[in-house]
Amino acid sequence: MPPPPRVLPPPRAFYGERGEAFAFRQRNAGAIDGQVIGINYASGTMTVRTRRRGIIDVVVLPSTSIQARQSGFQTIADIVRGERVHVLMSRRGARFIAQIIILKN
Repeated sequence: MPPPPRVLPPPRAFYGERGEAFAFRQRNAGAIDGQVIGINYASGTMTVRTRRRGIIDVVVLPSTSIQARQSGFQTIADIVRGERVHVLMSRRGARFIAQIIILKN
């Protein structure tokens, strides 16, 4: 008699897929205006000081759109301490994720 068929467990869910916990679904977090007081290029995070919300750590993903007055492609390397920014964000759990960053300097 052949062995019974092997039953595989369901695949793990990643962010944005069905089956993830509700607390980790991405949702709109609004916009902030502030000054960059710290930036970590290795981890892709920047710290922004705002008047209304205080100090906020924002994750900058490779898919984040970064815009400046000069035309051309902008990256996280173009963001420096002291720069004024406007950030449109989403929130996943306790983390703020930049969707669009507009450099004001």
